[in-house]
Amino acid sequence: MSKKLITKYVFTPGIAGAGTVAIPGRHTLEKILLITNVTTNTILYNFASSTYTGTTVTFTAANDSTNFPTLTQREDGYTTITLAVTSAGMTGHKLQIFVEDTVKHTQIKPWDFGTDAIERIRVSNPQSMIDADFEYGLQPTKWAGYGTVRGYPSTYELPAVDLTVSAITTDFTTTSSSNSLITVTTSTTHGIIAGNVVNVSGLAPGITGFSRADGTFIVFDAPTITTLRYFARGVVGVSNGQSLFTDTTLIKRGDLYSGASIPVASAASNGANPSVITLTFTNPHGLIPGTPLHVNVASGTQAALATGPFLVQSVPSLTTLTYTARTGAIVVSPATITLFAISNSTFNHRPADGGVILATKTPTYGASVVRQSKKYFRYQSGKGFLWSTGTLFKPNYDTQSVTASATIIGSTITVTTDSIDHGLQIGATIELTGITTSGYNGTYTVASITSDYQFTVLATAALGNTTAVLGISPKIYVKAWHGASVRAGMFDEQNGLFWEFDGTNLSVVKRSATAQLSGTLTATANSNAITGASTRFTQQLRAGDRIVIRGMTHHVSGVTSDSAINITPDYRGSTTAGLKASLIQELRIKQTEFNIDTIDGNGPSGFTIDANKMQMVGLQYTWYGAGFVDFMVRGSDGNWVYAHRMKNNNTNDEAYMRSGNLPVRYSIDNDDPNAALTSAMTNVQTTVPMDEVKFFPDAGTVYIDNEMISYTGKSVTSGAGNLTGCTRAASLVQWQQGASGTFTAAAAATHALNAGVILVSNLCSPTLSHWGSALIMDGGFTDDRGYIFNYERTGLSLTTTRQTAFVIRLAPAVSNSQVGALGSKDLLNRSQLLLQEISAALTTGTTPGAVQVEGVLNPKNFSNATWSSLTAEAVGGQPSLAQVATSITWSSGTFALPGEQVFAFHGPSVTTGTAVDRLSLSALKELTGAPLGGDFKYPDGSDVLAINIRLTAGTGTGHVILRWSEAQA
Repeated sequence: MSKKLITKYVFTPGIAGAGTVAIPGRHTLEKILLITNVTTNTILYNFASSTYTGTTVTFTAANDSTNFPTLTQREDGYTTITLAVTSAGMTGHKLQIFVEDTVKHTQIKPWDFGTDAIERIRVSNPQSMIDADFEYGLQPTKWAGYGTVRGYPSTYELPAVDLTVSAITTDFTTTSSSNSLITVTTSTTHGIIAGNVVNVSGLAPGITGFSRADGTFIVFDAPTITTLRYFARGVVGVSNGQSLFTDTTLIKRGDLYSGASIPVASAASNGANPSVITLTFTNPHGLIPGTPLHVNVASGTQAALATGPFLVQSVPSLTTLTYTARTGAIVVSPATITLFAISNSTFNHRPADGGVILATKTPTYGASVVRQSKKYFRYQSGKGFLWSTGTLFKPNYDTQSVTASATIIGSTITVTTDSIDHGLQIGATIELTGITTSGYNGTYTVASITSDYQFTVLATAALGNTTAVLGISPKIYVKAWHGASVRAGMFDEQNGLFWEFDGTNLSVVKRSATAQLSGTLTATANSNAITGASTRFTQQLRAGDRIVIRGMTHHVSGVTSDSAINITPDYRGSTTAGLKASLIQELRIKQTEFNIDTIDGNGPSGFTIDANKMQMVGLQYTWYGAGFVDFMVRGSDGNWVYAHRMKNNNTNDEAYMRSGNLPVRYSIDNDDPNAALTSAMTNVQTTVPMDEVKFFPDAGTVYIDNEMISYTGKSVTSGAGNLTGCTRAASLVQWQQGASGTFTAAAAATHALNAGVILVSNLCSPTLSHWGSALIMDGGFTDDRGYIFNYERTGLSLTTTRQTAFVIRLAPAVSNSQVGALGSKDLLNRSQLLLQEISAALTTGTTPGAVQVEGVLNPKNFSNATWSSLTAEAVGGQPSLAQVATSITWSSGTFALPGEQVFAFHGPSVTTGTAVDRLSLSALKELTGAPLGGDFKYPDGSDVLAINIRLTAGTGTGHVILRWSEAQA
């Protein structure tokens, strides 16, 4: 055996018999070798000297909440050594502690990263599981991107369906003083009508407010076959007719997610100009003041003024909300409302450095932007996954100009970014660097917002000039904020592992949805009201929690009783009773609590991480339900520094997450933290008693039931405590859509024990940038031997007109190897359909030409199909997780239209007998399900592959057969 240096310890000096040293792990006295005070060169314990007789040890099988708060994720507990000699007066001194290594054999580990997630020496050949090179674009065939608001999806982009744009202009404030009307002119007939979706990018960055017209929009109208119009999210440009067009302008068609609309019971106007519109709902709507909306008002006088993008101005009650229509006239009797909680999120390629940048572009609580691999990577037992990425957790922006009102301390400094939304709110902390003029470089608190690209701070030193001279690369670093978390790792909405920065704390997180709630649920299709039988909702849930019902994630917006809750989004499955639900839980470990290296300069490596700089972070894990997880970062010398380990054996009551099969994912989520009241509140109380204050900022605004409460302090830094200095029924002031808005909720009210406390204030809508993403399976990935599934159509009467022989997809839902529609089974189908081969045969016909077969992925005109499984005897009794259909409804035409054509080939031509030809499809990527699930086509459902067939001439009888395998992840 060998000696081991202990680098993490807690030294509490005292007189003989009172001074202690606490060290991680279980150590008996005979294993303690030497303890030296290296500050004074004094020996405090030596196993070989009788001078130290009386030294004792005790073991504690628990965490020490102050000194070792996360120790049991790595060790069984800690050992306290009580010193027989005096250590009085040694406060702050450094120790050197050697113990006998308890490993019963010689351990060979050439470097920290010398073993994999199974703790084997890294000698086996690893295998790369993902090709993530974003040099030329976003890799849409391999990656999915979407935005949600409190779980509500709204719009998505259709792949490979671009419009050819010849012009795009703004009307400034001609139509509306609050929202510019944008006109798009296409070179050919666009085929778009009001209510359709377009995705707009590549607008002229020099135009004031250009980004308010950038993103996804619902079309307001289409005046001609080559023009369409939509309202921007604010004012764009400085004059009517100003061009936004560049040679990189791109407009793609989009669509609305099935079930994305929020049912509205009625609407009313206050009869003013502009009109305040009140929407009333049958159930609590779950939307927060300030939430971005898109409203379509189909009837009423001046209904067009109440149609378009708006913000929730107030939430007078849980079943009502208000928004302000555009100016121009009085809206009377608005009716027939279609409402969407709209996402402003964007995903942009960084061509200059080959990266990708994500943004929510809103400070609204519950807004998320997600970029995730389409594939769920299959974990194989006995092997380990190693994921790593280059990521920027804190945003930084190029500086265009910096000026000041004067040169004295306290002068107003105006900072302008270089054509990129800063996303800041008053109170955020930023740093200015790279400015040549004296006095400007430094850290500041944002004092005001003057535009999407401009903000002010107050000078903290005398300035060299009112106009700053900028260096080559002047930067704005966003240093601190609250209300939004940047995340990267291997995870989805329900399970996984990731790094997180919430504007204040760098953390590592384990997410799991294995904890089932008591009792059973009844869910109604397209409703957000959930009832329970034998449930304990008031004890197990609170507003802000997330639960899983039939594989779908829902946010708990309110808990009414032990047997009634409300959720967002509305339940998308069919009406069903007797459902089980799971609670999504997260184990979040702050950097200061890392149990290997705190990477703040005080750990064994001495490395200090700077989240404003690009970092290579990673994690490795084994599953088996009880494997361990390591989180690491590249250190000062470029080698991995292990920061934290989560061990899961001998710890949990069940698997530490539902599956080891996970996607790679990056996200920004305006969702943390939340807590629960530890006692009921009166309507005048000025403190908020909570079960955990650790992740709440020192000041902010929280939302309880339907009251907003601002606070100015906390009674403790972590654990149970109070938010203090509270203002009841507070308003929320945020910069949104090019203006400062004031948003309100209900009056001060009483709140019950265990009511949810949600942080709704936000000081920054950060961006997340990442470059590449590596996923390695140590030991390589072994392809399983399984079935080759097949489906064929025979006796097809072929002509030169295309027909769709059949369509195929992975079933949206599955459990116990049974497949079905969304919500009909317990799980979303995360398996992969691996195409192998397609063959075509032609029998005798009338002067037939060659057979032409095409594969069209996610046809743009697909509307619906009658899906069936392959388990029936008539189709071979195949245990496939796929579904096929021959009865298909097209929105236009009679066969599948691209979409994306992913293969095509010409088969044989024959005048007598039969001829067969085939094409290998093994080089094609897998077909997958959608991140959010769905019953339509990707991304509102699984990939749908249509097989088209025709003859190049004449007539004949044809047959086609498709073969595939399945990775049942």
